[in-house]
Amino acid sequence: MFYFKVNHLNKSTKFRDWLSSNDLFVLIKYSNQTRRTTVKWNNNNPTWNEGFLFDESDEKTIVLAIYDEDAYSKSEKVQEYAVNIKNGEIKKYKTKYLEIEMGTMVPQSNLLESEKKIKEYEKLSNDMKNKVEKLNDEKSSAKDFLNKAIAYL
Repeated sequence: MFYFKVNHLNKSTKFRDWLSSNDLFVLIKYSNQTRRTTVKWNNNNPTWNEGFLFDESDEKTIVLAIYDEDAYSKSEKVQEYAVNIKNGEIKKYKTKYLEIEMGTMVPQSNLLESEKKIKEYEKLSNDMKNKVEKLNDEKSSAKDFLNKAIAYL
């Protein structure tokens, strides 16, 4: 799965509605899949913090279109641009108009396998810890024995 998150509009970006503040939303297109953020009404610095999942594709770019929603007419496309896909670990990126996050989601089966390995390592770690404590106890007992033997002589 490919994860994509729209965080917020960059502070330096200025889109102005003629009569009021902006009512912005973002349309996200990846391959034949489309997602859309909610509209942030009367807000010139919107923060969405909305994440979306997409089925992975061979597509190398994701298209972001910023719209100004209008209640009485068709929504106006303010800006549209493409961003190169970044697979791998989910990271933040600052694009021309938006701060976003993207990356490849780890399949659930891989997570379960990783959790199983972590538990195995925790058990091994606890076993080793117990062995070290036992050796320290034995070392302490041997030291006491030697001290008593030396004192006796």
